[in-house]
Amino acid sequence: VFVAASTLGAFVIALALALAMNSGIPGVGVWRTGLLLPWILPGVVVSFLWSWIFNTNFGLLNGVIQLLGGEGTTNWLSSPSLAMAAVIIAKIWHSFPWMMVLLLAAMQGIPAEVHDAASVDGANGWKRQFYVVLPQIKPAMALTLLLETIWGLQHFEIPWVMTGGGPVGATTVLSVGLYKEAFQRFDLGGAGAI
Repeated sequence: VFVAASTLGAFVIALALALAMNSGIPGVGVWRTGLLLPWILPGVVVSFLWSWIFNTNFGLLNGVIQLLGGEGTTNWLSSPSLAMAAVIIAKIWHSFPWMMVLLLAAMQGIPAEVHDAASVDGANGWKRQFYVVLPQIKPAMALTLLLETIWGLQHFEIPWVMTGGGPVGATTVLSVGLYKEAFQRFDLGGAGAI
């Protein structure tokens, strides 16, 4: 669940932002710089930041919900049903920038002749994006999805720092389970099997 949701979520956001930046929005340099900030932060810093956002008592998210008229507080990281969603959101926020950069580079590598031919054939707007740009960047899309899936299977710091694999194992991803088996239960055979 963690790998699939975080990979697909980050990919969709990265592709949408890369398409927007490739279309020539105003201030693209500022946008690109601002959107790269989550990627340059260490994973532990991202984990603490999102732990604060999702904190039950003094978290930013509960504060905004109360400001908008919501009642009560939500235990985001203590609820087995919500903790995984919180960890996935943090992972998506940390992962989408590198995917966006790779996809944007692939889009900017499409020859101008291809765009000119599409214009002559009458492809405009979304048709050009769907029928011209996306088929041209399929290899970059496949590489991005493959790398993020591999890194998602290995990812440790965000689930560990935010929840420690809890509550009741709800956020125990593969790497956290491996760590617990080897260094908390001291079962090196089980950890080797994992």
